[in-house]
Parts: sequence; C-alpha cells; structure tokens
Amino acid sequence: MVNETKNIEVSGALVTALVDSLPEAFRAAPLAMLAAHGLVPPFENRWFDTESLSNFMSRFAEAYGPNTIFNIGKKIPAVLLLPPKVADCDSISDIPEAVDKIFHLYHRRDGQILYDAENDRFFEGLERIRHRKTGPNTMELTALHLYPPELTRGIIVRLARKFDPLINVQYEIKDGEALFTVVWDE
Repeated sequence: MVNETKNIEVSGALVTALVDSLPEAFRAAPLAMLAAHGLVPPFENRWFDTESLSNFMSRFAEAYGPNTIFNIGKKIPAVLLLPPKVADCDSISDIPEAVDKIFHLYHRRDGQILYDAENDRFFEGLERIRHRKTGPNTMELTALHLYPPELTRGIIVRLARKFDPLINVQYEIKDGEALFTVVWDE
C-alpha cells in the first residue's frame, strides 16, 4: 500500500535536519531546490506539505545520488532533537519502532502530530512500519515510501551500528513499498 499524503504535513525541524546534515559549503543548491518546491526558510516552527518535501527528495536524489541520501539518513538521528526514548534502542529488534516514532513525530495530519512521545501513542495518518524476524540475525521491514528509501536505510544503519558496526541493510521496492532486509551479527 502506498502512503496517502493528503492533509499530511512535515515539520520544518525535519527539513532543517536534512539541510544541517549537508556540509555547509554545499547547502546553497539544495536550499534553492527546496525553495522551488515551496519549502522556504526559516523552517523551524513551521509545517510544510509532505508531498512538496517528497518531490524535493526525489529530485535531490536524482541530482546527488543515493549515497548522498544515505549519508543524510545516517545523520538524521544525531541532528534532530529527539525526545528521550524515541530513538533509544536496547537491541536491533527495537529499531523498527524507533524509526516509526521518528517519522511519525515529525509529521502531522489535520494539525495532529502523529506520535505523542510523552504518552508513547501513535495517531492515524501514516502507515506504520511492519517488521518480522526472518532468522536469528535477520529481519524485514516494510517502511514508509514517502521519501527515497536510502534516507530510511541511513536512519536504520545509524541506529543499528550501536549493536553491530557492520550491519547490512538492503532494500527493494515491492508493490509501491520499500522492503528492507536487515542482517547483523550477534
């Protein structure tokens, strides 16, 4: 199922994190690309149409390649100011929930932020990440496909490296969804 983005907005904090993940010397062109999609600074304390950010990310991925998107994704958990316990993981099996919380915390529908960190509660608006363990050291995640999958892959790798610095995360697009395969050593 492809995520429906009608009435879904993305927090300017996430847009700021994307920009801040880039080396300062290389921000001018991406900022111009953001502006062309209606995403104009200042980003903080503002909300933007999710489709605009999705379109920007697709264009950015075409211009700068998947490795750049992947590297941005790896920086997102460190750049965002995440509330306690949002990205805290006690094991690799906690990562799907953490990624889900990160995406939902920075999106809202009809003014309602989609994850309440204080009460650990999700609200309807974005499809939740589904996951299943496929072996002793493997799992599959079916994740949001709002943005290039390399972004989500980078976030997963960043969170998982705490447990296995050689974590292997691959993905394929299947039926309009991003299917991630995570392999680790324990």
